[in-house]
Amino acid sequence: MRQTTLTINTAEVEDAFAATSDTTITPTIEVELTQNSTPKTVYQSNVTIRKDLITAGSTVPGARDSYYTKSETDALFVEDSSSNVDATNRILSSADSAYSVDYGNRSLYDANFTPIVSWSGGGTTLQGTFASFQVASMGFYSQAATARPANINVVSGLINLGLIASGTTYGVLPQSTETLTVTTSLNFGTVTANSSNSITVSITGAAVNDVVLLGIPSAVSEGLTFFGHVVAADQVHVDAVNATGSGKTQSAVTFRITVIGY
Repeated sequence: MRQTTLTINTAEVEDAFAATSDTTITPTIEVELTQNSTPKTVYQSNVTIRKDLITAGSTVPGARDSYYTKSETDALFVEDSSSNVDATNRILSSADSAYSVDYGNRSLYDANFTPIVSWSGGGTTLQGTFASFQVASMGFYSQAATARPANINVVSGLINLGLIASGTTYGVLPQSTETLTVTTSLNFGTVTANSSNSITVSITGAAVNDVVLLGIPSAVSEGLTFFGHVVAADQVHVDAVNATGSGKTQSAVTFRITVIGY
């Protein structure tokens, strides 16, 4: 058995790669031995050559994975210190070494090193000026925050917060689904002495035991008293009661009937 080293001309291999877009080629290697002036083939086989392993000539090797050096890796980490990132005590500090986030105790701090949010016992606590702003002032729909008013009615408060429109007179909040209101003309005719006349008005949504309020017109007969109550679903009775000793006549006038549910 004989052993030798085979050296391949890389220029010719590069020419072979130039003729194809493949990253590997499989040429045939043939070894001849001349004996007594007669050539003889002693070896013939296919071999695979990878383009990225050729380092000579004009062919550029394929890209290799890059790795950070130790110094580069160390530089990517923020130093663990009491004035920066304190991993031991689980605290993040600002540039002036003041606490910003104490994630060990679930707290946030303001620029004056004052806790503004903390969590304990299953609940969140707002503190300092942040808490004062949240509790004492509110604003909605791009409205400026308004300070918490003292001794104010609910409608004015809602207007100040921008939740309902201003410039409108609100009675019992007519937009509420529990408030039903209509205006209708009622003609009670003549109500005899010590008796009453009743008119039924249909108001969808009215329920027994709801509160009925009446808006009395200015032109009513002296001596008559008016009451309203729900007698059945969607049915309101308006009564004109005459407690005097003589008959009273009430012609058609417009009443407002408001039903409030709960």
